[in-house]
Amino acid sequence: MPDLWAGLSVLDVPPCLSRLHSMKEQVKDLYGRIEGQSIDYGVMEKAEGVVVLPSSFGWSDVGSWSAVPEVMEAGPDGNIVLDESPLVCLDSSGCLIRGGNKVVALIGVKDLIVVDTGDALLICPRDRAQDVKKVTEELQERGLTDLL
Repeated sequence: MPDLWAGLSVLDVPPCLSRLHSMKEQVKDLYGRIEGQSIDYGVMEKAEGVVVLPSSFGWSDVGSWSAVPEVMEAGPDGNIVLDESPLVCLDSSGCLIRGGNKVVALIGVKDLIVVDTGDALLICPRDRAQDVKKVTEELQERGLTDLL
């Protein structure tokens, strides 16, 4: 994964972690140029002298919004808030919320994903989270790649 290493090395990690938000465009550009490759294939299958130890800890590959509830603790109403957004919840449960620090009010809904990124808003049933890929494809077709 030399291309990945070359790309990441320009970010000056870890000092860049404190200014990661201001580097959003640089990170987005870098991410768009790096070939997608799993760590299994890119590193582990090519590594020599690898040692594997049995363990009893859990593992979840959080690759979609629907997988987040597997690793995050829900509140008493079954909702998960991923940021500091205040939540007003009336007869609603099983929702995953990232409100972009806005007040989010849910009334009579169940099992929704609500994600506000500041310049885009996603609302979908949790069982349709896999369709987010279709939305990203549609945004690309419309030339709205700045939202990705």
